[in-house]
Amino acid sequence: MQTIVGRTFGAQSMVTPLQAVFVKRPGTVFGRAFEDAAYGFLHPVDLPAAQAEHDGFCATLRELGVAVHALEAETASPDLPYTFDPSLVTERGAILLRSG
Repeated sequence: MQTIVGRTFGAQSMVTPLQAVFVKRPGTVFGRAFEDAAYGFLHPVDLPAAQAEHDGFCATLRELGVAVHALEAETASPDLPYTFDPSLVTERGAILLRSG
C-alpha cells in the first residue's frame, strides 16, 4: 500500500473515525431555492431553522473532536449543502456513485 505524506483530504473508509469535515452553512440562496422549480424543492425553506440545525450539527461534530472547516462564501447554487455526496475518494482516484 502506498503512503502519501502530507495528504490533508480524502477518505478510504466510511466507518473509520471522522477527523475533519468541510461544511457550507445554508445561506440566502439556499433560503430562496423554492422560488425556482428547477431545484425541486417541495416547500419553502425555513432558513433560520436550517441554519440552526446546521449550527447544532457543527457543534456536535466539534464536541466529538472533529475539525470543522467552513466555506464562508455564498455560492450561486442552493444545492451546495449536502450531507453526503454520491462519491468515494480513494488513494487511486474518485469513484462516482449512482445518485438519487
